Amino acid sequence: MTMFAALEAFGIHAVSRRASLACVLAFIALPVASQSIPPNLTQLRPIRCIAYDPKPSDFRQDAYFDSDFFNGDFTAIWGDDGQPGARNDLKTFADAKLNLLHLYDWNAQRVNHTSALDEAHAKGLKVMVPISNFTASTIVGETPGCQCPWGYQAAFKIVSGIFKQVYGEGTTPHPAVAMWGIYNEYDLNRVNPADVAFVAQAIITLEDAAGVPAANRLPMTAPVSDAIWYADARKGAMPRDMNAAFERAAQQWLVTNPGKNVTTPQPVQLPGAVLAILAIANSLSDGQTKTSYSSKFDVDGPANVSAIPADFWKTRWIASSNPFRDGKALVKYITSAEEFQSAFPGTTAFNTLPPLFFGEMGRSQKDTRPPPPGQNWDPATCDATCKNEQAAWVLDQIDSTAPLAANAASTPQGYFLGSCFFQHTLVDAFTVLAFDEQRRNRNMMPARHRVEALENQVQPAVELSYFDEAARSVSGRGQFAHGADCCFQLCAFGHTYR
Repeated sequence: MTMFAALEAFGIHAVSRRASLACVLAFIALPVASQSIPPNLTQLRPIRCIAYDPKPSDFRQDAYFDSDFFNGDFTAIWGDDGQPGARNDLKTFADAKLNLLHLYDWNAQRVNHTSALDEAHAKGLKVMVPISNFTASTIVGETPGCQCPWGYQAAFKIVSGIFKQVYGEGTTPHPAVAMWGIYNEYDLNRVNPADVAFVAQAIITLEDAAGVPAANRLPMTAPVSDAIWYADARKGAMPRDMNAAFERAAQQWLVTNPGKNVTTPQPVQLPGAVLAILAIANSLSDGQTKTSYSSKFDVDGPANVSAIPADFWKTRWIASSNPFRDGKALVKYITSAEEFQSAFPGTTAFNTLPPLFFGEMGRSQKDTRPPPPGQNWDPATCDATCKNEQAAWVLDQIDSTAPLAANAASTPQGYFLGSCFFQHTLVDAFTVLAFDEQRRNRNMMPARHRVEALENQVQPAVELSYFDEAARSVSGRGQFAHGADCCFQLCAFGHTYR
């Protein structure tokens, strides 16, 4: 099946075969069946999301102080400030019929996020506002290059600053904001799941203090990796308290899945992501009585927070994981009672089946054409055939999972909500080529990329986004219709190729 045949299978009739991979994401929303999961947790179904990490193509941490560019200091990246070279990413995403942005960084010291949120709202885009991994690092005193306050009190102040930018001085969140995102892949970053619960409780504390009514309290999620985390894999990979939390989750899973393997790599019987999500659920359950958090850095006393309500898991939590499997495996993971659903029997208020979306989904060129053992990956090895294989993989993910998100009747309680497509934004010498070389190699229209923080305009280095490469190889087109200024790694969707 060609990409365009797949589009027609979705009920989408492409205006032109010049359309890029973005067209694949223009899913048609089908009627939502009745469900027991509350509608405040499913209102975005089907989620059509981009994992959006907006960075200028010359990004270096030391040059920009932080990695938050979704604010009024960098309008030229996500919007149009009227100057040449503005990237206007949000228009790109809106044109691709996306409806959610999965952000990773939010620094409340950058005071003007409202302009970015306003533009997202105007474009019909919702935003997942992140409490980033920097907050988790603040708790444990690991913020290299930043002489910042540490501990739970310091982390609470970070959450408070972001909360004020979402709610302003009132009790209604900005209309663009759809949910809170707590960390990213805490399980791979050695973060105690209790610290996920702490952030949730910090948000509840701020809601209580502001008098936010129940109807205006946003859902929360914490994207986890797709790791299985059997016992042998956890040895040496996790701090002691974190490992204990995952062992507790493993024993909990065994109650309803007796005799299954949770210790060794083979046989594979433990589903990916479920232990990380169960560990969060347990920590939230513990938060019903644990309301004081303290570390060695909290010399002025603990951070006292509100208790987790008894119905919190059922009414405010959305599970999310970051799988990079093929379409067939993803369908099995969503629909089989032995996969994700096996961890949530509904025997307690904190193990009911939660709504689920994929916070990251895709396929890299490196995984499509991996290097020989012991060798570094060379981007040049991913030729046209490799890129076509990559494109086919991504299309298969979409073709397989989108109908399950669009039709609530296709999963129990309509629990599967949709996906965010992941795009690489790592900028380093290994994956970046000079702009002029890219332009020559791909016959791209010349353009200049302007970064507001710089006094002069620069020719950027750009990284190849695999979605752009997938779109280019499938569509057979070689030029952007509107210039190259938006940079490969940030415009995964929405291009029309000549």
